[in-house]
Amino acid sequence: MANYNITSSNRLILTDQTGSTLTISGQVSGSRYYTLIAPQYATGALTLNLSAFSGGGNSDVLRIYNDLPSKYTSSFGYTGSVVSGQLIGIISGSSPSLPQTFTASSGKAYIAFAASASAATFTLQWTGSGFQIPDLTSSV
Repeated sequence: MANYNITSSNRLILTDQTGSTLTISGQVSGSRYYTLIAPQYATGALTLNLSAFSGGGNSDVLRIYNDLPSKYTSSFGYTGSVVSGQLIGIISGSSPSLPQTFTASSGKAYIAFAASASAATFTLQWTGSGFQIPDLTSSV
């Protein structure tokens, strides 16, 4: 279980299977953060639990997608398969109802966060399911 505390704009691919935490804090007005959560060897759904969100109003927006939208695959540098990229959650405002749970049926979730306020932040945890562990002893 890893804890990722991201404080600068970037693109990340996280492959932790379950129990990890992602916290993103807007440090500069106008920052953008993009993260693909794609647990290694997962074959089932991915559950995301949003436990904290603090925005400066409706211009701080967190979008959660089921998988990576295909229009972002080349710019994101992701070479895996893409299922749908369907928007499954959008959070904004200064005090949304928490906690909130989202399910990415593809087993992967794409997180896009636009922070207009320097104090904008969110925290989410994820749990993957249906893991297949490869047989590394096979010579095939």
